[in-house]
Amino acid sequence: MKKRGLAGLMAALMLLLPAGGLTASATAPAEGEYERFQAWYEEHRVGGGTFALRGDLLLEEGEWYLDTADLVGEITIDCGPHQILMDDPVQSAYLRQSGGRLRIVGEGRPDGMIRVEDGVFSLYGVEVAAESGVAIWQGAPAWVFIGSGSEPTRLSSRGEGATALLWAGEGAEGQLDLFQAELSVQGRDSAALRSAFPVCAQFCTFAAQGEGAQSVVCQGEITLSGSSAQPDPALSGQPVVRRTWQLLGPPECRPVSVLPGASLAESGLPTAVPVDLFCEEEDNYQSPYFPVHWDENAYWNGQATGGSFSLPGVVELPGMDGLLPGGTVAVTAEVEVTGAAPVGDLCVRLPEREKDPPALLLTNPLTFGGIYLQSSRDGGFTWSEERAVAYPAEGGERLAIDLCDLEEGEWQFRVRITRSPRAGVSNTCRFTWDREALFPDEEPLPPDGEPLPPSEEPEEEHEDIDGNRGGGGRQDPETPLPSPDPKEETAPSSPTVSGSARPEEQVPPQPAEPSVGEERGEPGGETVPPEGEDAAAPVFSPAGEERPAGSWLWPVAGAAAACGAATAAILLLRRARRK
Repeated sequence: MKKRGLAGLMAALMLLLPAGGLTASATAPAEGEYERFQAWYEEHRVGGGTFALRGDLLLEEGEWYLDTADLVGEITIDCGPHQILMDDPVQSAYLRQSGGRLRIVGEGRPDGMIRVEDGVFSLYGVEVAAESGVAIWQGAPAWVFIGSGSEPTRLSSRGEGATALLWAGEGAEGQLDLFQAELSVQGRDSAALRSAFPVCAQFCTFAAQGEGAQSVVCQGEITLSGSSAQPDPALSGQPVVRRTWQLLGPPECRPVSVLPGASLAESGLPTAVPVDLFCEEEDNYQSPYFPVHWDENAYWNGQATGGSFSLPGVVELPGMDGLLPGGTVAVTAEVEVTGAAPVGDLCVRLPEREKDPPALLLTNPLTFGGIYLQSSRDGGFTWSEERAVAYPAEGGERLAIDLCDLEEGEWQFRVRITRSPRAGVSNTCRFTWDREALFPDEEPLPPDGEPLPPSEEPEEEHEDIDGNRGGGGRQDPETPLPSPDPKEETAPSSPTVSGSARPEEQVPPQPAEPSVGEERGEPGGETVPPEGEDAAAPVFSPAGEERPAGSWLWPVAGAAAACGAATAAILLLRRARRK
């Protein structure tokens, strides 16, 4: 075989590169663009603002998590002529609009203003608008999840040949699932969605305007489940499957707290509520969010009265070409008018069992954007903060926050609540965590949380979970081994039985210690103490069988001899072939 030079090796590597790889790397990402955005976001996570890219934003290994729970304004990421690129298979991006408004805009590019070559990219309630080209480009190995946040996810583009979402790929199988997405385009030969794979859309709308424009261009089957597409999708000889949904009952709305004198827009009342729907053809239940309109006159009457009152509203259900009920549905919200005051009753709930963690309890603020747990170990001089996961307790009157993996010692805790009439920092709760003092009769738990095995004492015999005493002890005669076939007694999984087992019934070696009775030389352990102080100690097999000293070397020597013979045979065969 001839050796190839460096030039030939480079040429071979160039042939293996995908065509799209050179295109994606044509514009080098700006260094530190991702870190620059993260620093900017921490300063504008509440009031909002516009962040302009100076170059391509490359999402490297890790996770891009962006949830606008604290946002009361609008955050806009202006890509300009640049691109948001993700090409790492272990990378994930999660963008969710749960408060305020989150938008990604830009001039657009033919290869995607947002280009997802690999990894997982999730959008919930985010608006993506490109002035031309493709708004989102998805490669075959990548996963793009589109759902709803406080509003549906909206993707749009304009211009000739524009595309809101393009899923490209060859030689791979898959299906694109969309949930409550609104895709729209304007321009000649444009398409709201182009997919090389089948599409399943639930509660989505596809709209295209312009000469030769198409709502969906798909090479596989498309399922419109409670969805609408105008004009009709253009398929490659595949049918359009349509699913109809029916209303299960009136929608429900969680209780809400509002400030005295706050307008309806400032109240924090939801702009959309979940509606329970059922599809008989799919045998499926879903609760998509639809816009709600509250009775403003009833709201101001309740504000004047104060206290708590019921606020009526109506939910608008789209028709979706007859696949949804359509029309309006009544809904009622319980509203509490309360003054602006942070929670002042934060306290610790001690666990009742050793394996349970302690928890913080606080009054349920009903309306809030986020709850953040602040902790201090130095008497309140420095505080660390993290997003807390709170769940209802005491019938929903209070919220609980578990303090998992809490180190022992003195702690100070407080919570910070955002976007709520009770917004602010709560009272400080001082707490000393000492598990041993709380559970004095219990042995300490190991790091994995499982109880430690009981310690062996010389005067007691301990049984294993299978009924055997120790590792090589005898089996209790009242609990015989389950062995329907005598041949199965020699299986490696059989427990060790000594004292009553015949030599041919001995099981293979087990990684266990001799029983307590064997160590003391009691009858039944098959061990007899040697006579005399200078007598050599007998050697026992793990099965409890006594063997002469040095007998363990014979199996090892036999195995070594076999390996040597095999090696010699291989060497002789190689020499014969060379001749």
